[in-house]
Amino acid sequence: MLSSMSPSIVTSDGKVSLVLGTPGGSRIFTSIFQVLNNVYDFDMPLEKAVAAQRVHHQLLPKDTIYYDAHAPVTGKVADELKAMGYTLEDQGWLMGDIQAIRVDGTRLQTGSDPRGRGVGMVVKP
Repeated sequence: MLSSMSPSIVTSDGKVSLVLGTPGGSRIFTSIFQVLNNVYDFDMPLEKAVAAQRVHHQLLPKDTIYYDAHAPVTGKVADELKAMGYTLEDQGWLMGDIQAIRVDGTRLQTGSDPRGRGVGMVVKP
């Protein structure tokens, strides 16, 4: 069962290829987008795509980028963002709790966010 406040279903050629969702209010859209980006643009395995670093920009305050404690923004990327005038703010563990299922032919993959309490598993009858 996929438990979340934002179920999203991705299809390809009329067949389901990915189902994912997360709670998180205004961070739902950015969390979902970043996982989709990791899976389809960066070809990451689902579990790694779900666990990867995520950031969020709320629009107000306009120069603040939020990150989560699971994978903070540090090093060169942090320095470059600060040089552009951004403030980086740790939001603790508020970047969602994505749960995902990927369908690859007849094979299922699960991705359960390490930020949360979920567990992904495939149960065969």
